[in-house]
Amino acid sequence: MANTQEQVDRLIERFGHIFGARFTAELRGEDREQTRGKVRRAKTEWAETLAGLTDEQVEQGIRTAKFRCDWPPSHAQFVRYALGLPEAGQVIARIARGDTDDLVRAVCRAAGGRRNVTLVDAREQARIVERVYAELVEDMVRDVAKGQAVDPAARLEAPAPAVDPPEHRLPQESRAVCDAIPHNLTAGEKQ
Repeated sequence: MANTQEQVDRLIERFGHIFGARFTAELRGEDREQTRGKVRRAKTEWAETLAGLTDEQVEQGIRTAKFRCDWPPSHAQFVRYALGLPEAGQVIARIARGDTDDLVRAVCRAAGGRRNVTLVDAREQARIVERVYAELVEDMVRDVAKGQAVDPAARLEAPAPAVDPPEHRLPQESRAVCDAIPHNLTAGEKQ
């Protein structure tokens, strides 16, 4: 794990260059003492955010923010960038295309295990996928915030957490739900 203080100093310097006044305005006070206090608090917050990230992940987060954001990202958004996690809409598009990478499998696995969900149409499925993906990302962001190292690839390969009571295990039904997601997401496009 990297030195968090060095990561914070590098992030603040880079964000100052990338976002200019859009970033530094929040760090300015009415006098030097107030400015120092704001910078100190910002560094403390960013240190908590970066605690579970490697130098490479922080660099990836900075690069991604540089090319995707007009304004500095939130802390949670930065962690998603640092971990290389796509937006929910991109995940839905990958499922619709029939991609079968680790992320798609993890989301389908988690969505397929929900007994309280009736997959009626593509919009409903997109909402389910978006919600399930948001939960997976939120778990990873929360772990980083606790200072735990997160390996997204390993996390996505792990079995999806049980959502329903153990007595409700319908593997065939769950598999059918997962198989139907790509078809139902693209069905509306062919009309």
